[in-house]
Amino acid sequence: MKLSHWAKKQGITYRTAWEHFRTGKIPHAYKLATGAIIVPDDQDAEWIKTQQKELVRANKGLRRLRRKLDSLKDKE
Repeated sequence: MKLSHWAKKQGITYRTAWEHFRTGKIPHAYKLATGAIIVPDDQDAEWIKTQQKELVRANKGLRRLRRKLDSLKDKE
């Protein structure tokens, strides 16, 4: 399916989807000679798993940062 259709299915903007394609975050997506970007249908589930893993990593980083900030406040 075209990247624009895939972006709508994912609930993100085309620009965000294009950025994901550009940075290689959409496995097996490819660009045709005409310039159209194609995302194979089976990539939806894999992309969601990838995004969930990134969110988990981000949350862990935020928790670590909060603990660090709290410890700095306690030192004051």
